Amino acid sequence: MATNATADTFARLQRLQAQRAELAELEPERRTELVATGRSMAEHWAESMTDDRRALLADALEELVLLPGVRGRRGFDPDRLLWRWADEGDAAE
Repeated sequence: MATNATADTFARLQRLQAQRAELAELEPERRTELVATGRSMAEHWAESMTDDRRALLADALEELVLLPGVRGRRGFDPDRLLWRWADEGDAAE
């Protein structure tokens, strides 16, 4: 373009610059790529630090609800825990 600048190439440059500005204002798309590591998820979990485990759960769960417990009861009641996976719409127990 520097040596053969014409009205058409200049107009094309302006259109491309406008398109670039529009794209720069958009939110970036999230991209997930699965890479085979030869390890199971259980092995990865066992070797992960707490922050890594939290990040995995944050990506996997849309909602996590702990219902009120029964007064005086000892131990954790798994029926109090409700969750919804990030890719589902229904709650599970």
